[in-house]
Amino acid sequence: MNYVEFVSKLNNIMQNDPSYVTEKLNRIQEMLYNKYNARLVYSGSKESIQKNESAAEKFFEQLASKEKVRADYLNIKAPYENTAFKINAATNYNGIYAPLEALGLEYSGKTDVLVNCINDILTCTDESGARIPV
Repeated sequence: MNYVEFVSKLNNIMQNDPSYVTEKLNRIQEMLYNKYNARLVYSGSKESIQKNESAAEKFFEQLASKEKVRADYLNIKAPYENTAFKINAATNYNGIYAPLEALGLEYSGKTDVLVNCINDILTCTDESGARIPV
């Protein structure tokens, strides 16, 4: 479904049954506002990490901790080999991990380069406010 089709459908539902949309959004919010199994990853200077740590603790104190049903990731296809992701250090990331063997791949030093590149971008953003396109 393309974006225009989605927005048109949503508009029709909003006009005919707005409570359905509200209920659905509330369920999504309840599912997302949950600190169960949440992990924090920090990058940057010690001072920056300390500032972010206290802010993160305050944020997580507000969230409920409800156990979630384990998701079935078996039907997720491996990304295309040349897929790139723009990374903004002010964004929270959700990730799905798959061992290389499960994807039919073998280890290559190329992945080390990518991981180092991602870490460098976060450090540059933290220390100098630089935005580096990936």
